[in-house]
Amino acid sequence: MSSSDSVTPANATPPPTEDIFTRGRARAPLTRVIGLSHITLERPQLDDMRHFLVDFGLRRSAQDRHGDYYRGSSAAHHLVAVRRAPTPRFAGVTFTAAARADLDVLTRVSGASAIEPTDEAGGGERVRLRSPSGLEVHVVHGVRELTPLQTRAALSTNRARQRQRVNSPQRRERGHAQVERLAAVAWQTPDVEQETGWFMQTLGLIASDYLVLGDRSKQAMGAFLRVDLGRTAVDHHAIALFGGPRGRLLSASFEVLDFDDIAVGGEHLYATGAKHVWGPGRHEAGSALFDYWRDPHGDVLGHVSDGDLFNAEIVPREVRLSRSALQQWGRPLPPDFFDAQLANGTLRQLGGLLTNDTAARKWARFARALR
Repeated sequence: MSSSDSVTPANATPPPTEDIFTRGRARAPLTRVIGLSHITLERPQLDDMRHFLVDFGLRRSAQDRHGDYYRGSSAAHHLVAVRRAPTPRFAGVTFTAAARADLDVLTRVSGASAIEPTDEAGGGERVRLRSPSGLEVHVVHGVRELTPLQTRAALSTNRARQRQRVNSPQRRERGHAQVERLAAVAWQTPDVEQETGWFMQTLGLIASDYLVLGDRSKQAMGAFLRVDLGRTAVDHHAIALFGGPRGRLLSASFEVLDFDDIAVGGEHLYATGAKHVWGPGRHEAGSALFDYWRDPHGDVLGHVSDGDLFNAEIVPREVRLSRSALQQWGRPLPPDFFDAQLANGTLRQLGGLLTNDTAARKWARFARALR
């Protein structure tokens, strides 16, 4: 998508360009979303997704003529919508608005839809938008909630100098993980700064951390954005943006009860033949424990737990992009997790170091930083 096709709020003024911390914050946002609702996947087959998502730790909450809907143990009606379509694809992420008036405001964004019924189980209304890199973003209000599901109690932990579990052995039954809610989405975009500015200006997201490529360039290659609820603590990020040659889903992460849930749930997925991608480990930005899996059609879904909580008192950090900037410990980053790492782009990347191909040089430096 060219810059002339980018979706920007009406009557927007150019953001300042002094540094990545001020880009995208030249004026007050149009509105502020309060959290993630769900992701939407389009699939030609629904049965294979049903088997995978149930083994992953979700439960089907509804069916309609469009497809299936899957919930966690929270009150959210669904965390994943799987819709019938001839070709599999990631069909977008949905945020929740605080009030219906926020939907009215969002209709002013260039390219936005009018307020319309969601056409999904759970009801409610929505506005459809598209980010500069093509990510389909919906904002909903009035979706029906469900009764929360009962889960097992969290396991207590005996630490070296904090021993609190005495005469009380504990056992975690085998089986799938217990997914509570949708925690975050990671999206790849050719222009991190433009995408970051759009989410800040349109939905009121704020930055927790930036990844920069080199000390001198200060070129943002990643941004972790959270919802802004003032002094109320929220997840370190609702969406993580990473640089890459094209817009695409990198992962969608779902919070489970604790690390035992990650481990036992992973063991269960291994037994079903699911394809493991990356983990377990602990991320650097956000500190969450993680383990990622690939669904039958190629999209990456992850279990996470024990992530950081931030409020308005925290200011964003600037972290130099490297392998260690992505994880504190764990198995190595897969060589194809980001498009900039793909082997079939190596020649163009290397050639870009010796030519005036700015994009090629950027992706070459990205790949080198993650070695």
